[in-house]
Amino acid sequence: MIDIAIALRGGYNALVTTVARAGRYIAPILWFVPAILFVAPCYAAVPAATAEGPISATVSPGNPRHDYPFFATDLDLAGAGYVEEEYFLSGNASTYATPTGATGSVIDTGIPYKTRIVVRRRLNPTMFNGVVILEWYNVTPGYDNEYLWLQSGAHFMRAGYAYAAVSTQAVGFGSGVTGVDRLRSWSPARYGSLDVTQGGRIGGDALSYDIFAQAAQALRSGGDIRPLGDLKPRMILATGESQSAARLTTYVNSVHPMHHVIDALLLQSGGADLLRNDLDIPVFKVLTESDLLIAFPTVLNKVAVRQPDTDRIRIWEVAGNSHSDWQFYLAAIGHMTARELGPQPPDASCDLPSRSHVPVQHVLNAAYDHLVRWTMQGVLPPTAPRIEAAGAPERVVRDELGNARGGIRLAAIAAPIAMESGHNSATGPSAVTCALRGAHVPFSNETLEKLYPSHEAYVNAVREATERNVKSGYVLEVDGQQSVEAARASVVGRRLRCGPLCQTSGAGMDSIAKLRDQTAYFEFGSNRGKRLVASLNEALRQVAEGDTLNGSANANAHYSLAIRSLTKYLLDVNDYKRSGLIQEWTAHDLIGAAQVLISKIDKTVTGR
Repeated sequence: MIDIAIALRGGYNALVTTVARAGRYIAPILWFVPAILFVAPCYAAVPAATAEGPISATVSPGNPRHDYPFFATDLDLAGAGYVEEEYFLSGNASTYATPTGATGSVIDTGIPYKTRIVVRRRLNPTMFNGVVILEWYNVTPGYDNEYLWLQSGAHFMRAGYAYAAVSTQAVGFGSGVTGVDRLRSWSPARYGSLDVTQGGRIGGDALSYDIFAQAAQALRSGGDIRPLGDLKPRMILATGESQSAARLTTYVNSVHPMHHVIDALLLQSGGADLLRNDLDIPVFKVLTESDLLIAFPTVLNKVAVRQPDTDRIRIWEVAGNSHSDWQFYLAAIGHMTARELGPQPPDASCDLPSRSHVPVQHVLNAAYDHLVRWTMQGVLPPTAPRIEAAGAPERVVRDELGNARGGIRLAAIAAPIAMESGHNSATGPSAVTCALRGAHVPFSNETLEKLYPSHEAYVNAVREATERNVKSGYVLEVDGQQSVEAARASVVGRRLRCGPLCQTSGAGMDSIAKLRDQTAYFEFGSNRGKRLVASLNEALRQVAEGDTLNGSANANAHYSLAIRSLTKYLLDVNDYKRSGLIQEWTAHDLIGAAQVLISKIDKTVTGR
């Protein structure tokens, strides 16, 4: 049946969203949505799943008993008025034939499964914006990875979205890639009963499409147990990255026409198949530079299969960003994965320092909001220039600094301090992973001084680039402000010599800049987060002053001031941990990194 509740409400349906102010949130503002433009879809063809939960967490994240949701978030949910809960979903699923670019057909039905869904939602329904982001977990590393929450979770909370992620593929439960501890072995007591293969009889993740659809329906329609609590969603926005985006491309082309349980789709970095041209929902694709020319046919896009924008398809390409970037490293590999699966090996050695620092999350945040307006109001998102490619075979066209031409040009590209690339290389088994990680190669001091003769010149260049992107609709104002504030706090243009402790080239290295970026991720937007970041920026500036003076007595004075700032950072993190404002494991991670830095600076001062 068709949900006509919107039409019954009279000419408009009000969606609540929130915008950031200094520290937290202000009162909600309204998006008025003409009812005639949006009708919730029919979902009668999808069998109902049974929800169980919420499944209690008896220990804190990082506790070796592992009786908490795998990858439980370390962002400050309580401070944003959110709660995290995990539910089990069980039911009977179908398998499908999925012809490329065409509607599929049912092969078999009634196959039992049991999976999990993690929900992060507003406690206060009046602060919910009416939209659920439903992520298809990425399992490429051999476990459930919530890539898009790690990129945009802070924005989801800032804007009042509900978020959910569902486990759909077998590799996340313990089969597939060897050598990685996964859900059932990670916590047999919690996850031992989960199964999406009918005891190993169903291969190829054949149940995944129906499981995802049933999760969407459970979120929309609820039942005796409602994973969204008192929230009443008006829209389900599906999303996935890389392999998950590829599977969602198959889903929207072949299975969605039989289901109609999602209202919109955002794909990031994946899906070599073309989207069909007769889609009945809007689809937004955000691609990194890596995704254009790397030849992984089942996962990534190629220049050869670029699609034009239509009234149902919008594609943005972000210059300089990589498939697996700096933000992802800081949020997942450098922290969450280590928490759940133990210390991770350092990034493989690539020909260039790895991990692009171009903040694709800023573009994703804008894209999510555009997609909501597009779906609910019929307002088309802005188009964006594509990254330039030429030659045979085609290659990205680069400027004199080595950065790509064309595409969405964030301040990191338009006012660069490094060569940022979606591409990298290596010999042997590291070639594939290096290609996905891209590169971040800081400019020499001479190049920086030529580009930015003063600090003010650099800040102005970042501000101008950011204002252009905000005006074009590629970046939200609050994210643009973050970029300008970071530029203002930097040492660029101050004619300081920045040694290894204030660089971020090379994932895995110990540096103040790395700790600052990681702290900014954990505590995005909060007053205490800004206080912590300010201490690290001051420590970085003092180290740069000391490096510039090169071992003199005055240099040691600056290094001592850097140690003082890092000590203040340690004390503040400890205070926040004792107050319950930072998770114990996160505080342990940050404190350990700061102590290593203090030790290194102390050795510089004492010569020991």
